[in-house]
Amino acid sequence: MAERRYFWLKISQNFFNQREVKRLLVNHDYRTLLLYQYLMIQSLDCDGSIYLDAIDDESIEYQISIELSDLGCTEEEARHLLDYLEKYHLIEYRGPEEIFLPMVPTITGAETDAAVRKRRMRARKKAEQEAQLNKQLEEIPDE
Repeated sequence: MAERRYFWLKISQNFFNQREVKRLLVNHDYRTLLLYQYLMIQSLDCDGSIYLDAIDDESIEYQISIELSDLGCTEEEARHLLDYLEKYHLIEYRGPEEIFLPMVPTITGAETDAAVRKRRMRARKKAEQEAQLNKQLEEIPDE
């Protein structure tokens, strides 16, 4: 059975204070920021790349709007998002079917199912040891 791998974005405390994010919020809105973060999440398992399935001569904007369809993204919203990301070097086009978000590899964390189990096992073992130590301390008679 293939082992699952969990990914997450390590967004710093000052994420919303970064110049690019502030510009995005001033020039657009929170929805556009949400679309950008959704793209970041979509790219986690491919180290920042998103592979598009172009049928005929579909525009990249149309393909991105399909990627973001869970959020009801229109082709026009996708165009505005891509224009902004390209202007501030937050996206790279690596061909007609691949886009790359260069910030993603630097802020990605990951772990496997085995790592999750091991971390839980260590926490359980530590809790058992602490409980045993507390029990031993309670058994010591007061002087």
